[in-house]
Amino acid sequence: MAALRVLATKEWFWALLIGVVTCLVFFPAVECDFVNWDDDTYVYENPVISAGLSLRTVSESFRRVVCHNWAPLTTLSYLVDVSLFGMRPAGFHLTNVLLHATAAALLCVAFIRMTSAPLKVVIAIGLFAMHPLRVESVAWISERKDVLSMLFVAVALVAYEDYCRRPTLGRYAGVVVAMAAGLLSKARL
Repeated sequence: MAALRVLATKEWFWALLIGVVTCLVFFPAVECDFVNWDDDTYVYENPVISAGLSLRTVSESFRRVVCHNWAPLTTLSYLVDVSLFGMRPAGFHLTNVLLHATAAALLCVAFIRMTSAPLKVVIAIGLFAMHPLRVESVAWISERKDVLSMLFVAVALVAYEDYCRRPTLGRYAGVVVAMAAGLLSKARL
């Protein structure tokens, strides 16, 4: 019983709980198909994506603009999906679910550390993570840019909290890299 009380005060326990529940809530999206609204342009009719992961397609990811968006890390994540799952939509959807759940878990960690109010944070992050408005970003493959950029913002917040407690140049660099990755996931032209 004492071990459970100690565990419940740890941010990683709450983060795991938020992540697992978020996965369970959004897992039905894995059964969805591609949507003919941007999924074609971003994924299944995109010659860079359908070619799979290679040095050429990685290079193309950083040079191509798709639907007025320059988001090379999002394109790279699609390439990884094609390498792992082929062009089956279930793999793309699974990745979106896992990215969203991981972002929610990391936000939970960052905010609990920043506020020392685990219950309030769990309620707030739970509302954010499982709110019906998040369905578009998680269940629509073309919105990968949204869940991926949020993941990097969450990483940046965890890194920033760590930097504030123990400031070093390396920790600051971690914040900058995470924020840059967030921008490389969802930049607009």
